[in-house]
Amino acid sequence: MESPETRIEAVVDALVAAAVDGDPAAREQARNVADWASRICRAVPGAPTPAFVRRCALLAGLSPDVIACVPEVAECSAVVRDFQRLAMTHPSHRSPTSTASLILVVAEELDALVFRSDRSLRMSPRAALAFMKQHADQRLRPLVDAACTSLSG
Repeated sequence: MESPETRIEAVVDALVAAAVDGDPAAREQARNVADWASRICRAVPGAPTPAFVRRCALLAGLSPDVIACVPEVAECSAVVRDFQRLAMTHPSHRSPTSTASLILVVAEELDALVFRSDRSLRMSPRAALAFMKQHADQRLRPLVDAACTSLSG
């Protein structure tokens, strides 16, 4: 009999596969963001579990309404909804939000800087974090610091 954790991971994998429609680059990007999010989460005191944040990151491209209908991952729907709202809002208009959503914002931005499609514009993770630290607002700065800690530790 499979463990509940194994079942949840299988459901997440199936949802991601359906969402990216077999696109290996999209799947790789989702995994990269999820890995960054999980690493950042480990360095943030009081953050949700790395496994939960990783799942939320993997599911971030799906509709929160679809996620809410899948019992194994329904708890991720609020974080994904919040993250998607944040991603479409100018930083000066962002309202208070969950730590998990903010971790996803930092992880996605870090991934975008490190794995740009134009290879000549790619940054090393350390350079990307230094750049992000210079431009982070007061809510994101502690999470960028946590990302720096996770990279060095």
